Parts: sequence; C-alpha cells; structure tokens
Amino acid sequence: MVFGLLPFAIAVRIRLGKVDTSGGLWARLAFAGALVWVVLAGANTATFNALALDKAKGIDDSSLLLVNALADVGFALAGLGLGLLTAAASVVIWRTGVFWRWLAVLGLVSTVLVIVGDLVGLRHSGTGTFDASGMFGEIGAAIFILVLSIMMVAGKGGETA
Repeated sequence: MVFGLLPFAIAVRIRLGKVDTSGGLWARLAFAGALVWVVLAGANTATFNALALDKAKGIDDSSLLLVNALADVGFALAGLGLGLLTAAASVVIWRTGVFWRWLAVLGLVSTVLVIVGDLVGLRHSGTGTFDASGMFGEIGAAIFILVLSIMMVAGKGGETA
C-alpha cells in the first residue's frame, strides 16, 4: 500500500494543485489525508501483526482486548484520512472539471460512507447496516483511486476540461 499510495498522493497533489482555485489548499488536504491514512493504517497493521507473531504470549486477556480496541480506533481514524483524501480531491475535481465530474460524486459518496461506517463501527459489533457502509465506502474509494490513477497515467486532466 505504501509504495503505491505515496506516489499516487504526490501526483494528485501536483496535478490538482495546478488547477485548484483555492491556491492549492484542497490539493494539500488530499495529500495530508493520504499521509494520515498511510501512517495510521500502517501502525495498526503493525499492531495486529505483532500480536499474530506470538508476541502476545503471556499477556492477559484484558491487555489483548485493550490492544484490539486501540487498533479499532486507529483504523477508524485511518478511515478519516481516507475520507479526507477522497473528499478534498473531489472538491477540486467538481469545481474545476479537471477529471470526470462523476468521479467527484463517487469520491464524496465514498467519503460519507467511510466516515459513517468507521464512526458507527466503533460502537457496534460490525454486523449492522451502518457498519457495512464503511466497507462500501472503502470499495468506492478504491474505485476512485483506481480511476484517478488511470486518468493521470493516461495524461488526462491537469488543466480544466
């Protein structure tokens, strides 16, 4: 994830920064969201990996529950970084038409779904309707990132359409 997402985030920052009518604020926020997402998701993945690699031997159940709860909160906050990435990029795309505007709609819808799913998921078991919205939001964000990546590699965008 890190090796693909960071170059993507830099490319988005540069490409959207050229047309961002706010002086580059939204493009920088998209980049910041990507950084938050990478750092928090990476840290939480490391937490789960440490537990899975027998590093949890001898730890009592309450400590394991605490680590899992902290990781859940960390993943929810990482989702907010993903939401910031898609929302900020979508604002620039919608305002300037630099890429297809339906892509901005997809990005904003996925942002809402990710945020609702992550925040509601912290209070529930992960089996409710709103809990599933986070998964659909992440799928939408993945499609958003994939399409935007293809468009940038193909040389589309960078100037108002």
